[in-house]
Parts: sequence; structure tokens; C-alpha cells
Amino acid sequence: MAIPRTSYEAGTPAIVESIGLGARDRLRQFDRQGTHRRHEHGLLTYAQERLRENQFAAPDRHARGQGTGDLVRDEGRHPHDVATVIDRQGIAVRAGTHCVMPLLERFNVTATCRASFGMYNTRAEVDHLAQALIKARELFS
Repeated sequence: MAIPRTSYEAGTPAIVESIGLGARDRLRQFDRQGTHRRHEHGLLTYAQERLRENQFAAPDRHARGQGTGDLVRDEGRHPHDVATVIDRQGIAVRAGTHCVMPLLERFNVTATCRASFGMYNTRAEVDHLAQALIKARELFS
């Protein structure tokens, strides 16, 4: 007869932590190559082109190293309304003053929508954002 184990591990092994550790290592490798910065910059450039071709206001350029968010304005439509409509289409944006109220006041703008892009986003998602904004424009026209 086999002798049973005298001690057992309580709970579940740290599987999630092990998976997270592997993901962190892949991310570090990705970061060392500078690949994510090139991807994010390319994605932001593409987003600006798509927004401009559909006559959505977008900034011409960003300060170096200041992230990959893009402000979206559609004249005559309130950003909170636009954000609500495109949220229903699966697009998450932030609407409001984004902690730059004095700057917005200077340009006589009450609020904006801000779409943020990261290394996990794709051009297809930028296209989806553009289509959602067009649908929102049509809804409010």
C-alpha cells in the first residue's frame, strides 16, 4: 500500500502569475527593440489621416514623447453625445476637458473626445473608430 502525502498545497498553484511573468518578458523584448514606439507612432499617424479625410478636427502634431492620444472634434456635435453613440458601436473614447480646461477655454472649446492608441491596437480598430464617428455624424445631422 502506498503512503499518502503528508502535506498538500492549499489552493491553486500560481498559474496566473506565471503567465503574467512570461507576458512581461515578451513585452520587455518588444520594448528593447523599440517596436512598440514605431507601431504606436505609425498608428497615430494613420489615425490622424483617417480623421482628417473625414473632416474630423485632429491636431496636426503632438509633442515629442507625449503619448498616443488623439483629440477628435466634430463641429456642432457635443463630445459627450458623440462618445455615447460610438460607445454603442464598441469604441471607447474619453469625453470631457481632459485636465486642460484653461487651454480649451482659450480656444473656445467646451470639451473634446480623446481616442488613445497603444501597442495592442490595430489599423482595423482605427478604421472602426472612423466609421463609428461617421455614423454618429449621420445620426446628429
